[in-house]
Amino acid sequence: MSLDIFIILCYMSSILNNVLKTYSWGYLMKIFEWSPIEYVSMISRDREVEYNFASGSPDPSLIPVKEFEKIFQEVIEEYGYRAFLYPGAGGSSELVRNIDKYYLDKIGVSLRSDEEIVIVSGAQHGIKILSQILVEKGDIVIVENPTFWEGVYPIRFHGASLRGVSIDEEGLDTYYLEKILREGLKPRFIYLNPTCHNPTGYVMSIDRRRHLLEIAERYDLFVVEDDPYRPVSKDPPPSLKSMDRSGRVIYIGSMSKIFAPGLRIGFVITNKDLAEKIKILEQHDFSTSTFLQLAMSKALEKNITEALMKRCSEHYDMKRKILLEALERYFPGRYTRPVCGFFNLIYVDKDPERYVEKAIERRLLYVPATRFFVENPVYSIRIGIGLISSEKIFDGIKVLREIFEE
Repeated sequence: MSLDIFIILCYMSSILNNVLKTYSWGYLMKIFEWSPIEYVSMISRDREVEYNFASGSPDPSLIPVKEFEKIFQEVIEEYGYRAFLYPGAGGSSELVRNIDKYYLDKIGVSLRSDEEIVIVSGAQHGIKILSQILVEKGDIVIVENPTFWEGVYPIRFHGASLRGVSIDEEGLDTYYLEKILREGLKPRFIYLNPTCHNPTGYVMSIDRRRHLLEIAERYDLFVVEDDPYRPVSKDPPPSLKSMDRSGRVIYIGSMSKIFAPGLRIGFVITNKDLAEKIKILEQHDFSTSTFLQLAMSKALEKNITEALMKRCSEHYDMKRKILLEALERYFPGRYTRPVCGFFNLIYVDKDPERYVEKAIERRLLYVPATRFFVENPVYSIRIGIGLISSEKIFDGIKVLREIFEE
């Protein structure tokens, strides 16, 4: 065994020992659980699916396959074997530079220094690493209620208790948040998805964004802004990060919805000290593929992003209109009205987990969303319009209604 491998194994062993000292084995086993999203995906494998409302993937017709076919060849020709070496922690300098040069201005975010941005393997990887750094057992973390299950799972896994704050059409109820903080609650940070919220489709208002940042300043809190749907949404409000004047917002962006989720490229923008800690942790998982980072960098150089953003936002607006027409016919008054993004909720009278198999028999997939509520769970279904074709949406909602009427 080489010395470097031995050192890494010793380091990882010390991490495991520390984890086991902090958390009992029983606790660790109890918190291991499948996401309701992944569970539906697993049990429907090798089954014929006509109406896929479960997936968070973008519409296949929008993925720039032909462009990437050329880009992959260009990467091989330009970089040769170097494109297949281990990546460095923090991400390729070419990609960091091109995200700053060609992308951030299009989503209304800016950098003071390249040292503030870290490349991660998609937004989920960013949340996972931030949880490792920020969360200690017993911490309280404020999240929206409902929230994105897979977003908050790493936070829970590292020992935090989640405190839910309800949302409505204007986003997080910042007045209730202020009340519980005034009463003495001391959270570690706030995690939220304020633009094109997953799973409701709501967008946080400008006034509440301002209020949230005032609260974060007053109570000395970090705000983790998960913002994957901004590039595929028409005229979204400014990000919290762009409104932040005191460096409290940690911004998580993703290329999954605008380019392709299989590229596994996201980024975290934060202060230099925290960015450095993220890079240190990336030494141990090697972050994102070198080849894919170089390909993404070239895609940004080709300046195709703006046209993609326009095409995607128009396409998803069209699909959302079809969805809303279907919901009004088959689930009137029982759904959240999405403004942007891929998702919304339908409220049902029966436990949706019990009907998953019946739905699969009807060649339909949905995600039971009851577990997306961290407090006061409500029987609900998350509907996604990313993967399903526009032609299938209306009939699919009709089939869903029939399933819950049987």
